[in-house]
Amino acid sequence: MNVENENTKEVILMRLKDVARITGVAKSTILRMVTQNRFPEPIRLTEPRITVWPSDVVHNWVQDITRQRELP
Repeated sequence: MNVENENTKEVILMRLKDVARITGVAKSTILRMVTQNRFPEPIRLTEPRITVWPSDVVHNWVQDITRQRELP
């Protein structure tokens, strides 16, 4: 599934499986990192089932992590 149109950079809402695929981090680890304030909080569309992340938030998190690794 293509979760973001690279040409328009439109923001879409991503489910956990898509976030895991984009970040390379397991779903359980993402949820644990959220509780530890190490990953952005999801948006809860309905309780308790539908939880999403805006694609720009996920991509910004990946960029931030990459930048941190580049620092001496």
